[in-house]
Amino acid sequence: MKVIGVVVLVIALFSCHNRNQRSSVKEIDSTNIVEIVMNIEGMTCEGCEVTIERGLLKLDGVIEVKADHNTGIAKVKADTVNLNKDDITRIINKVGYRVKE
Repeated sequence: MKVIGVVVLVIALFSCHNRNQRSSVKEIDSTNIVEIVMNIEGMTCEGCEVTIERGLLKLDGVIEVKADHNTGIAKVKADTVNLNKDDITRIINKVGYRVKE
């Protein structure tokens, strides 16, 4: 009996979790999405790429990020209604790199 109760509880928790995930999906107006290319100083390895990507993905409005330490470029797909280039630059500086103008 205890096993059945635990199984039912686990199923209930997972179904609530999945329902919450579906309801948190944002509608994005594709007319406001742009790709911003940033030249970044200080990236020397894949770890640098990951640091920049993770930092930028925390910003509301950032949809996708691809940083490349070999070229020194980060490409950011973002919804311009929620953020601008200054917001992106601020985060890159905050995680320890510098945007070349």
